[in-house]
Amino acid sequence: MKSEVAVLPGSLAAQVYGTLRERIIVGTYPQGSRLPEQKLAEDLSVSRIPLREAIHQLEVDGFAQSLPRRGAVVWSWTTQAIHDLFDVRLSLEVSAAGLAARRVGAGADVTLMREALERQHRSLEENAPLRIAEASAAFHQAVLRTTGNQLMASLSGAVTGRMVWLFYLTSGRDQDAACQEHHELFDAICSGNDRVAEAVAYAHIERGRIPTLQAFPELT
Repeated sequence: MKSEVAVLPGSLAAQVYGTLRERIIVGTYPQGSRLPEQKLAEDLSVSRIPLREAIHQLEVDGFAQSLPRRGAVVWSWTTQAIHDLFDVRLSLEVSAAGLAARRVGAGADVTLMREALERQHRSLEENAPLRIAEASAAFHQAVLRTTGNQLMASLSGAVTGRMVWLFYLTSGRDQDAACQEHHELFDAICSGNDRVAEAVAYAHIERGRIPTLQAFPELT
């Protein structure tokens, strides 16, 4: 049975994981393609041990899957998978927005969210799609961390990775508008009104569902 322990930050396996994850997101390794251990180990100049740890973590985080007689392959997006991600985000992030607003109303720090917004602005200036996707997801992660609920924040790990991937694949959408919506959510949370924050979070997430599906005409 495979271990469910995540790769250690800063370890060789973590470095390999980061490289493979980025290559999957940008399409160097296309959806459905094999991840052959020997070739990858040679390309990355690593042994198979850290490589296997990295691939297992990719499976845990939804970037790869093991198939009979094929081994590890890059995970493929489907219409149902997109709906599943949006549904999970609604369940998790709407509650998080309300909880964060209550904590901010009681005096909690908003530095994490403010810094995430600043990072998003810098990424927009760089006009680098992957960095924009990462920064956008980082803002949502900052909202979760502002709740002070460590379990809620930890549960978002795999969700955040898939968000980055999907945000990158739909980078043709209006990123300035998305950033403005983040500012609106930030303001709603800073108001301390949990119901307003929940409503803004719900609208922001749900607003992206149909455009995201439309970005994958081959799935419709």
